[in-house]
Amino acid sequence: MHLAPKDLDKLVLHQAGVVAQKRYARGLRLNYPEAAALLATQLLEFIRDGESVATLMNKGKQLLGFADVLEGVAELLAEVQVEGTFPDSTKLVTVHQPICREHGAPELALYGSGLHRVAPSAAPPAPAVVPGEYLLADGDLILNDNRAVIELEVLNRGDRPVQVGSHYPFFETNAGLDFDRAAAFGYRLHIPAGT
Repeated sequence: MHLAPKDLDKLVLHQAGVVAQKRYARGLRLNYPEAAALLATQLLEFIRDGESVATLMNKGKQLLGFADVLEGVAELLAEVQVEGTFPDSTKLVTVHQPICREHGAPELALYGSGLHRVAPSAAPPAPAVVPGEYLLADGDLILNDNRAVIELEVLNRGDRPVQVGSHYPFFETNAGLDFDRAAAFGYRLHIPAGT
């Protein structure tokens, strides 16, 4: 039997989904890879059963709930995408915010597995910190506080615009820029990081 690389990928995904289903059935709360694998695997099973894209986008939000996953997983798992073969063509199914309710539906999460869910482990604690959340200090931030600032006249002699990052040593910038490089030694642009 020879399988296309895409079919091999689906087999690996299916195996990860089966592992996730076993852990879910034992009442364990799923981590990010387990939750993503379970959702994707079940969506592929529903596709195989002939369900429509619109139905799958709705059903994908019912499988797992906040109580079924570890803290922070719902926030990290912004969407799940799977490509499946439908009667008329291959289509990409996207489920946005798939974990959006308190409790999921075990009959959907375990559909086709022959497994039954035992009582889930302890209820999830209230989220303290959201992964990737910005925690900002009060007050204003002063750029380059107590650092010397100079002004230089810069002329671009090239035929294209030149971008210079906020933390790049300015004297090392593109040779097409004409300015006093010796005066720029030890300085960078006086702009916020990331611009």
